[in-house]
Amino acid sequence: MTVKDLKVSQFIAGFWRLNQWQFNDAELHTYIEGLLNLGVTTMDHAFVYRSESQFGRVLKNTHGLREQMQLITKFGICPAGFGDPDAQEVNHYDSSSDYIIRSVENSLLSLCTDHIDVLLVHRPDYLMQAEELAKAFDHLKSAGKVKHFGVSNFSAFQFRLLQSFCDTPFSNKLN
Repeated sequence: MTVKDLKVSQFIAGFWRLNQWQFNDAELHTYIEGLLNLGVTTMDHAFVYRSESQFGRVLKNTHGLREQMQLITKFGICPAGFGDPDAQEVNHYDSSSDYIIRSVENSLLSLCTDHIDVLLVHRPDYLMQAEELAKAFDHLKSAGKVKHFGVSNFSAFQFRLLQSFCDTPFSNKLN
């Protein structure tokens, strides 16, 4: 199965270590332009990477840059003491509907964009309620906040289980 209106570049640029690269915004802009010139138009982020805010500042300050790329981001990993000052004290995963929607809202603000091209569940949550996750996906899609959904690090069984509850088909093949 393929998703016809989803186009990603042959290579996807990951920003997992952006906060360790110590780029200023001008250097990051040059790096992004370099990727785009090479045909790398798909940019991969996650809340836990701490890459979204700086990347978003570059998007906000460069007219037309967002339209040249596809943004992927992930949710679900909740490290202790990270982000929310009232956060828990134990690392865990969260795939609840409220958390997904809040995570997407935060990513949209951080990335300075009105939509995410692909939202991925970062890792399997063994307490995941697939039906609740699917409802959040449907809500986000109908609101125009997320175009496509997928998973990262899921087994084939976990993928099929989640897919069975979703109105919108996932693709197991990009491009």
